[in-house]
Amino acid sequence: MDTMNRKLWIQKRKQIANKQERNFRIACRLLPFFKQYPSIGIYLPILGEVDVLEHFGFQLSNQLKDQKDLYGFSKLLSKQQFEAIQWSAPKVESETTMRFYPLDQLEIGAFGILEPKGLKSGQKEVVPSLIVVPLVAFCDGYRKGYGKGYYDRYLQKHPNCLRIGVAFDKQEASFVPEAWDQRLDVIITETRVLHYPRNSETINDEDEQETKKEGL
Repeated sequence: MDTMNRKLWIQKRKQIANKQERNFRIACRLLPFFKQYPSIGIYLPILGEVDVLEHFGFQLSNQLKDQKDLYGFSKLLSKQQFEAIQWSAPKVESETTMRFYPLDQLEIGAFGILEPKGLKSGQKEVVPSLIVVPLVAFCDGYRKGYGKGYYDRYLQKHPNCLRIGVAFDKQEASFVPEAWDQRLDVIITETRVLHYPRNSETINDEDEQETKKEGL
């Protein structure tokens, strides 16, 4: 998959059906990891990306708000568990730099994406212990993003962060990673939890029977 094909994969992602249900399934598979890590960096979704935010207790407009329990999804985390987590989101600060800041003061930033206000509003940088990473496509633990390299540079600089990519099954592709691409530790889809122990083989926890039964 070369750079020119990214638009096709983004369009393919936008057209995936039953996203509400698929997002919820991915959120359920993220839950055990969220309960283990006190500091979580999570992206604010665009262009049909996996969206698990509402399922963990909040929704976003231009400010963080408590999610009303319309579907019961916010019960994935209790109020106590939700408040115990240090939530943060990425902010692009230059052509090569991205940092994470608390998810409490937001604005439209680089590329028209909602992001924290950062240092100018007095926020202190956060280095999350777990980072949820968006992607356009994935293959064997590697990801294709939007081509700017922000996450690859950040992950290379912070190797101790647990890096979890989230995607829909239909985003699995076949490509050769670039030398600078950073392999993820885990990729979670609506049917699978794929582990990529560093310098080891893939471990695949799959729900094939459930997938066939549910038609997902």
